[in-house]
Amino acid sequence: MEKLFKNFETELFPLFSAHLRRLGRTENTINFYHQYITNFVKFTGLEKSDLQNRRNFEEKYEKLWDRNITNNTRKKYLQAMQRFTNFVIDQELDNLENTIVNKIKAPQIKPKITPAMEISDIEKIFEIAEKIWHGKIRDRNMMILKLFLYA
Repeated sequence: MEKLFKNFETELFPLFSAHLRRLGRTENTINFYHQYITNFVKFTGLEKSDLQNRRNFEEKYEKLWDRNITNNTRKKYLQAMQRFTNFVIDQELDNLENTIVNKIKAPQIKPKITPAMEISDIEKIFEIAEKIWHGKIRDRNMMILKLFLYA
């Protein structure tokens, strides 16, 4: 990381993490950024000059395809670098005036289709609902559940 930003650990990332905290991001999110930015540089050998030269950046970015990782993970690496370099530019840190990182397209990811609930799951919900509600409240709540679960 020293090749890319000499003061990454001591100055830039602490400022970036403070910025993320002000935005309400959790420590897990901050750790995610640290891990992905650090590993991106480690795996690709990215240098500061590569951030301003599309061809060089793409050559380094292509090294992620040599690793046994999914397109989703590759996309996360790119997004982490984009957010971090945008922060460095916006805050006018480390004499980085522009970057081509935002112009690089992330790999396509097939959307995940979340399976619907199984009938057995719906039956469990009704069993529990029958036990916890009584009288008119139960009738009303059961009607609402049926509306949502069977529609």
